[in-house]
Amino acid sequence: YEFAKRHPAAVTRLMLVTPAAIEQRLSLLTGIYFTLTPQTVARRLGLLGYLLFEMKFPKEEPYTGNSLKELTWQLNCRPTPSGDIVIRHLIEFESWNRPVVKCPFINSLERLEIPVHIVAADMDTLVSVQSVENLCRALVKTGTTCTYNVTIGSNHCPFLEVPDQFREIVGKYFHRKSPYRSLTNTGRNYI
Repeated sequence: YEFAKRHPAAVTRLMLVTPAAIEQRLSLLTGIYFTLTPQTVARRLGLLGYLLFEMKFPKEEPYTGNSLKELTWQLNCRPTPSGDIVIRHLIEFESWNRPVVKCPFINSLERLEIPVHIVAADMDTLVSVQSVENLCRALVKTGTTCTYNVTIGSNHCPFLEVPDQFREIVGKYFHRKSPYRSLTNTGRNYI
Protein backbone atom coordinates (compact mmCIF):
# COMPACT_ATOMS: atom_id res chain seq x y z
CA TYR A 1 0.00 0.00 0.00
CA GLU A 2 2.77 2.43 0.95
CA PHE A 3 4.65 1.66 -2.26
CA ALA A 4 1.49 2.25 -4.31
CA LYS A 5 0.97 5.62 -2.57
CA ARG A 6 4.54 6.74 -3.21
CA HIS A 7 4.88 5.37 -6.76
CA PRO A 8 1.41 5.51 -8.33
CA ALA A 9 2.70 5.12 -11.88
CA ALA A 10 4.37 1.81 -11.00
CA VAL A 11 1.24 0.01 -9.76
CA THR A 12 -1.94 -0.65 -11.75
CA ARG A 13 -3.76 -2.86 -9.22
CA LEU A 14 -3.12 -3.79 -5.62
CA MET A 15 -4.01 -6.98 -3.77
CA LEU A 16 -3.65 -7.21 0.00
CA VAL A 17 -3.73 -10.72 1.48
CA THR A 18 -4.85 -11.01 5.13
CA PRO A 19 -3.35 -7.59 5.96
CA ALA A 20 -2.46 -7.09 9.62
CA ALA A 21 -2.28 -4.02 11.88
CA ILE A 22 -5.54 -2.69 10.44
CA GLU A 23 -7.03 -1.40 13.68
CA GLN A 24 -5.51 -0.28 16.98
CA ARG A 25 -6.96 -2.93 19.28
CA LEU A 26 -5.53 -6.44 19.21
CA SER A 27 -6.33 -9.58 21.14
CA LEU A 28 -3.65 -10.74 23.55
CA LEU A 29 -2.86 -13.83 21.44
CA THR A 30 -2.51 -11.76 18.26
CA GLY A 31 -0.20 -9.34 20.06
CA ILE A 32 1.95 -12.21 21.30
CA TYR A 33 1.99 -13.85 17.86
CA PHE A 34 3.16 -10.68 16.12
CA THR A 35 5.75 -10.07 18.85
CA LEU A 36 7.13 -13.62 18.66
CA THR A 37 6.64 -14.36 14.97
CA PRO A 38 7.49 -17.75 13.47
CA GLN A 39 10.45 -16.08 11.76
CA THR A 40 11.80 -14.79 15.07
CA VAL A 41 11.40 -18.19 16.71
CA ALA A 42 13.03 -19.99 13.76
CA ARG A 43 16.01 -17.64 13.63
CA ARG A 44 16.70 -17.11 17.30
CA LEU A 45 15.90 -20.41 19.01
CA GLY A 46 17.99 -22.76 16.87
CA LEU A 47 17.11 -26.42 17.48
CA LEU A 48 14.32 -25.49 19.91
CA GLY A 49 12.83 -23.29 17.17
CA TYR A 50 12.89 -26.22 14.75
CA LEU A 51 11.27 -28.55 17.30
CA LEU A 52 8.49 -26.00 17.91
CA PHE A 53 8.04 -25.71 14.14
CA GLU A 54 7.76 -29.51 13.86
CA MET A 55 5.13 -29.60 16.60
CA LYS A 56 3.07 -26.74 15.17
CA PHE A 57 3.23 -27.45 11.43
CA PRO A 58 0.04 -29.16 10.18
CA LYS A 59 0.26 -32.86 9.40
CA GLU A 60 -2.42 -33.03 6.67
CA GLU A 61 -2.78 -31.96 3.03
CA PRO A 62 -2.08 -29.49 1.47
CA TYR A 63 0.77 -28.89 3.93
CA THR A 64 2.45 -32.27 3.50
CA GLY A 65 2.65 -32.25 -0.30
CA ASN A 66 5.22 -30.76 -2.63
CA SER A 67 7.87 -30.05 0.04
CA LEU A 68 5.71 -27.26 1.49
CA LYS A 69 6.99 -27.99 4.97
CA GLU A 70 10.63 -27.61 3.92
CA LEU A 71 9.86 -24.47 1.95
CA THR A 72 8.02 -22.94 4.91
CA TRP A 73 10.96 -23.66 7.23
CA GLN A 74 13.44 -22.18 4.76
CA LEU A 75 11.33 -19.04 4.27
CA ASN A 76 11.03 -18.59 8.04
CA CYS A 77 14.82 -18.83 8.41
CA ARG A 78 15.65 -16.25 5.73
CA PRO A 79 17.41 -13.13 6.99
CA THR A 80 15.18 -10.80 4.98
CA PRO A 81 12.05 -9.77 6.90
CA SER A 82 8.57 -10.89 6.01
CA GLY A 83 5.38 -8.98 6.66
CA ASP A 84 5.11 -10.53 10.13
CA ILE A 85 8.49 -9.13 11.17
CA VAL A 86 7.59 -5.69 9.83
CA ILE A 87 4.32 -5.76 11.82
CA ARG A 88 6.22 -6.67 15.01
CA HIS A 89 7.68 -3.15 15.15
CA LEU A 90 4.21 -1.60 14.95
CA ILE A 91 2.94 -3.33 18.10
CA GLU A 92 3.45 -2.32 21.70
CA PHE A 93 1.95 -3.47 24.98
CA GLU A 94 0.20 -0.76 27.01
CA SER A 95 0.13 -3.27 29.86
CA TRP A 96 1.06 -6.94 30.10
CA ASN A 97 -2.27 -8.02 28.58
CA ARG A 98 -3.14 -5.10 26.28
CA PRO A 99 -1.34 -5.03 22.93
CA VAL A 100 -2.07 -2.17 20.53
CA VAL A 101 -0.97 -1.16 17.06
CA LYS A 102 1.01 2.11 17.30
CA CYS A 103 -0.02 3.34 13.84
CA PRO A 104 -3.08 1.43 12.60
CA PHE A 105 -3.33 1.01 8.84
CA ILE A 106 -6.94 2.25 8.86
CA ASN A 107 -5.85 5.64 10.31
CA SER A 108 -3.38 6.47 7.51
CA LEU A 109 -5.43 5.79 4.40
CA GLU A 110 -5.39 8.03 1.36
CA ARG A 111 -7.21 7.82 -1.96
CA LEU A 112 -5.51 5.56 -4.47
CA GLU A 113 -6.19 5.89 -8.19
CA ILE A 114 -5.81 2.13 -8.61
CA PRO A 115 -8.27 -0.57 -7.57
CA VAL A 116 -7.52 -2.45 -4.36
CA HIS A 117 -8.63 -6.01 -3.68
CA ILE A 118 -8.31 -7.61 -0.24
CA VAL A 119 -8.28 -11.34 0.46
CA ALA A 120 -9.51 -12.39 3.90
CA ALA A 121 -9.84 -15.86 5.42
CA ASP A 122 -12.93 -17.06 7.25
CA MET A 123 -10.96 -18.87 9.95
CA ASP A 124 -8.15 -16.31 10.34
CA THR A 125 -7.23 -16.07 14.00
CA LEU A 126 -4.99 -13.02 13.44
CA VAL A 127 -6.98 -10.76 11.08
CA SER A 128 -10.75 -10.97 11.37
CA VAL A 129 -13.09 -10.71 8.39
CA GLN A 130 -14.72 -7.79 10.24
CA SER A 131 -11.38 -5.91 10.28
CA VAL A 132 -10.98 -6.52 6.54
CA GLU A 133 -14.53 -5.28 5.93
CA ASN A 134 -13.76 -2.15 7.99
CA LEU A 135 -10.59 -1.56 5.96
CA CYS A 136 -12.46 -1.98 2.68
CA ARG A 137 -15.18 0.46 3.80
CA ALA A 138 -12.56 2.99 4.90
CA LEU A 139 -10.78 2.74 1.53
CA VAL A 140 -14.10 3.24 -0.27
CA LYS A 141 -14.69 6.37 1.85
CA THR A 142 -11.38 7.80 0.56
CA GLY A 143 -12.65 7.36 -2.99
CA THR A 144 -10.55 4.26 -3.70
CA THR A 145 -12.22 1.38 -5.52
CA CYS A 146 -11.95 -1.51 -3.07
CA THR A 147 -13.32 -5.05 -3.12
CA TYR A 148 -12.61 -8.20 -1.15
CA ASN A 149 -13.03 -11.95 -1.08
CA VAL A 150 -13.23 -14.31 1.87
CA THR A 151 -11.61 -17.71 1.42
CA ILE A 152 -13.41 -20.64 3.04
CA GLY A 153 -11.59 -23.09 5.30
CA SER A 154 -8.43 -21.03 5.67
CA ASN A 155 -6.57 -19.38 8.49
CA HIS A 156 -3.98 -16.60 7.98
CA CYS A 157 -2.22 -18.00 4.88
CA PRO A 158 -4.84 -18.80 2.22
CA PHE A 159 -2.14 -19.06 -0.46
CA LEU A 160 -0.80 -22.11 1.42
CA GLU A 161 -3.95 -23.47 3.04
CA VAL A 162 -6.44 -23.23 0.16
CA PRO A 163 -4.20 -22.68 -2.86
CA ASP A 164 -6.87 -23.50 -5.46
CA GLN A 165 -9.26 -20.88 -4.03
CA PHE A 166 -6.43 -18.38 -3.78
CA ARG A 167 -5.30 -18.96 -7.38
CA GLU A 168 -8.88 -18.52 -8.56
CA ILE A 169 -9.21 -15.20 -6.71
CA VAL A 170 -5.89 -13.91 -8.05
CA GLY A 171 -6.68 -15.10 -11.56
CA LYS A 172 -10.09 -13.43 -11.61
CA TYR A 173 -8.80 -10.20 -10.15
CA PHE A 174 -5.74 -9.73 -12.33
CA HIS A 175 -7.21 -11.09 -15.57
CA ARG A 176 -10.47 -9.16 -15.64
CA LYS A 177 -10.77 -5.85 -17.40
CA SER A 178 -12.68 -4.53 -14.41
CA PRO A 179 -12.08 -5.76 -10.85
CA TYR A 180 -14.71 -7.36 -8.65
CA ARG A 181 -17.73 -5.22 -7.91
CA SER A 182 -17.21 -2.80 -5.09
CA LEU A 183 -18.13 -3.41 -1.48
CA THR A 184 -20.77 -0.71 -1.64
CA ASN A 185 -22.60 -2.63 -4.39
CA THR A 186 -22.37 -6.27 -3.36
CA GLY A 187 -20.94 -6.83 0.10
CA ARG A 188 -18.45 -9.61 0.53
CA ASN A 189 -17.63 -12.16 -2.13
CA TYR A 190 -17.22 -15.70 -0.83
CA ILE A 191 -15.34 -18.19 -2.90
